[in-house]
Amino acid sequence: MSVLIEDPNDGKIKLLVKGADSIIKARLGKLGQAQNEKTEAFLDTASKQGLRTLLMAMKVIDAGEKDQFLEEVKQAAMAKQNKEKLLDAVFDKFERDLDLIGATAVEDRLQDDVPQTIASL
Repeated sequence: MSVLIEDPNDGKIKLLVKGADSIIKARLGKLGQAQNEKTEAFLDTASKQGLRTLLMAMKVIDAGEKDQFLEEVKQAAMAKQNKEKLLDAVFDKFERDLDLIGATAVEDRLQDDVPQTIASL
């Protein structure tokens, strides 16, 4: 899941992304990968407690990249067939070389026995 913002503090255009750790880790640039060791320890601890984890990442883009992204999203959204597949491809293309900005862990109350299932594995 992504959101595109113009940061009021510095005026930069930022693509902010959150998602499953396996997806986000695969999309990190070199800086994000360098931060990975501490994050892995956090994710390991949280998952052993049965918590659901998410990573947050971002990248700064220029106005040209923003315009291209928005145009490609618009075109994919207007497609009469394979709209979801086309949108996924656009996001996959732009959600690359991200910098890791954080991780979170929450109790997953939607599924019963998550901690017990993880503990038994």
